[in-house]
Parts: sequence; structure tokens; C-alpha cells
Amino acid sequence: MTNILVKKFIKNPDDRAAYGTLGSVTGIICNILLSVMKFIIGTFSHSVAITADAVNNLSDTASSVISLLSAKISSRPADKEHPFGHGRMEYVATLILSIAIINVGIEFFKESLERIMHPSALAFSMLTFILLLVSIGVKLWMYVFDKSLAKPLNLSVLNAAAMDSLFDAVTTSVTVAALIMYVLTGMNIDGIASLIVSVIIIWEGISLVKDTMSPLLGGEMDSETVDKIKEIVSQDPSVIGVHDLVIHSYGPERTMAT
Repeated sequence: MTNILVKKFIKNPDDRAAYGTLGSVTGIICNILLSVMKFIIGTFSHSVAITADAVNNLSDTASSVISLLSAKISSRPADKEHPFGHGRMEYVATLILSIAIINVGIEFFKESLERIMHPSALAFSMLTFILLLVSIGVKLWMYVFDKSLAKPLNLSVLNAAAMDSLFDAVTTSVTVAALIMYVLTGMNIDGIASLIVSVIIIWEGISLVKDTMSPLLGGEMDSETVDKIKEIVSQDPSVIGVHDLVIHSYGPERTMAT
């Protein structure tokens, strides 16, 4: 499926905007469908964990929209106001996505505590179980899909989207485990499962913030790149040595060193 979509929609293998657009549009479509499905299932089964998952998918849709705008803006050429281009928009978009994820996680955490203190009965059906398994499968496919798109050009936004999909698959698996536990033992751990979901979401958001803030704040370049630059410069016989190497990143495709 991934190869078919890439061949159909990406004409230039070096076009970051095309990869970003394909990943974002696919994410929007899949997340809207999953969100609607989970809202219906959550309402029917009275499960706050499933409803939390639905809202999480809805926030993923907003994140995909941000990724889409990022792909368009970051691909713009340099201009008078931005002589080094617009590449850092990728980092800004990832930061916005991260903050949104943390906010959703905090809201779920509050709701989970309320459900733990005031639990309500769950309704289970085989259809609910099957649809949740479908949701897990879709999210795992989205993880593989976004990772495949991000790898050739190291797209940070799609890497973030891929990890988001992987965590979504994990959180939905926790919800399924809670339903199975209820059917087999009668124990209602829906609130606890929802609490686990919220903690995973918050942790994911914080991790993304850490990864994104470094290039935005001018963090240190990785040692492999530094060593490679020194190696290239030192090949000139007139160069005695390299010192005070300063590297600035203006986006994944524009890095300047002095």
C-alpha cells in the first residue's frame, strides 16, 4: 500500500513537501474515521477509555492539519524576510503538535481520576471488540507508513506522527485489555486503563517537546556530523587544524557551519 501511494502521489523523490503532504492527508482521513468510530463505540459501551481514545484521534487529526501546513510553508524558498528559508517551520509544527498532545493527556488524566472515584458499568459486544482491533491495526499501519515516508528525507514531523500512531495502538490495546478483564472477571478497570492512556499521551508529548526544542534553541550538533566536517576540512593540505567550529541549523535541509 505504501509503495502504491508513493508512486501515485510523489513525482520527485527529493520533494519534502510532497512526502509531508501525503503523510498528513492520509493521517487526516484515517484519524477522522477512527475518531467517529470510537465515539460511537465509547457512547454505546459507556467506556471513558474508548471515548478518551476517540478524542485523542481527533487531536491527531488537528496535528495532521498542522503537519500539512508545515509541509507547505517549510518548502517555500528564501526571501527578503527569511534569507535562510522557512525550514524551521517543521520544528515549530512539531512543537505545536507536542503541546497539543500534552494538553489532551492532562484532560484525560482528570477525567480518569473522576471515573476511578465514581465507576460505572461497562457494556461489551463482539462488534466493539472487533472494531477496536481494527483500530489497532490501522494505527500500526499508519506508524509503518509515516516511518517509511519520513526515512528518505528525515522528516521530523512525520517521525513524530509515526510515534504518535504507535502510542495510539498501545493505548487502544490497554483499553481492549480492560474490556476483556471486565468480561472475564467482572472487574471494572476502565478508569485505571484510561489513566494509563493519559500518562502515555503526556509522556509522548513531553518527549516530543524535548526533541524539538533542541534544534529550535540551537542545540549541539551530533558528534558524527562534527567529525565529518572536520575530516572534510582537514583534507586540504593548507589546513593546520580545526577549532571553534560553529554549526547553525535553519531546517533539516539547510545547515551552515563556520
